[in-house]
Amino acid sequence: MLTGSNFTSIAFPKAAEATYANGINKWNSVVGYYIDLIGIGHAHGFQRFSNGSFITLNYPGAQQTFATGINDSGAIVGYYYSSSPARGFIHFKGQWATLNYPNGLFTILNGISDAGVIIGRSNTNKHAIAF
Repeated sequence: MLTGSNFTSIAFPKAAEATYANGINKWNSVVGYYIDLIGIGHAHGFQRFSNGSFITLNYPGAQQTFATGINDSGAIVGYYYSSSPARGFIHFKGQWATLNYPNGLFTILNGISDAGVIIGRSNTNKHAIAF
């Protein structure tokens, strides 16, 4: 994380292979994901607060979770994998909800604005879709 001319390294404490930061809000709360094992590890979402503490974000029942965006209210979006293709999620105040593009083969949510507008991508049988 770059603030002015100062870099802050973000490394999830349980990450074995890598930590990826994907989104930040005005409170310097960062979301992303980490890989738990080298080689064949699984991805787990995380939120890093401005005080440097972390929480893990695992969509209930999912094999892998990727947090990709956060707004100033703390709403987090991303996607997860279980036994099906990627599905989008929203996480807010400890509650999870799935959000899938209508008739899409998969849904990946990339960001959320302070007004709650969400962007992402999907694919139908005919076209790649950005929304």
